[in-house]
Amino acid sequence: MGQFFKQRAIAEQYLKQSGIKFTIVQSNSFMQNFLWFTHEMRTKGTLSLPMRDAKTAPVDICDIVRVSSVILAEEGHEGKVYNLTGSGLLSLQEIAEKLSTATKQKITYIDASPLHFKQTLIQSGVSEWVAEAVAKSWQIAGKGRATVTNEVAKIGGKQPITFDEFVWNHKALLS
Repeated sequence: MGQFFKQRAIAEQYLKQSGIKFTIVQSNSFMQNFLWFTHEMRTKGTLSLPMRDAKTAPVDICDIVRVSSVILAEEGHEGKVYNLTGSGLLSLQEIAEKLSTATKQKITYIDASPLHFKQTLIQSGVSEWVAEAVAKSWQIAGKGRATVTNEVAKIGGKQPITFDEFVWNHKALLS
């Protein structure tokens, strides 16, 4: 487990033991994370992440905002931990295919080594600490433990945004 995840676990434990009313909202990867890779997709036709053949259930941050606003406005969420996910598990190959269709450009998923991925982030201007945390999070996701929950629909009142909808909504940024 990377330093970021250790610190988050310590902070959550401290919060739970503090006596303060709390609600913890966790998530899988964000759909918007894929916008980070637009330059690579445009120039190389690749999407390089250390995910192996694992699947992920990315969630749109708009869904997180909707659910969080309900949690803040309603009673009954104190002391709970919610894990927000998208509507289904997708492999990076499937995500690359969806991005290819939307952009009308062939995009190929490449399983990058965690070290190469971290170095690429640092070269693009990301601090070493953040690059380590991001690379570790994708590496952990690559272990294939992702699940799908119904928390977005249950709390937010409507089904999560699908990856197809996300791609359509961000087509101009992706192309």
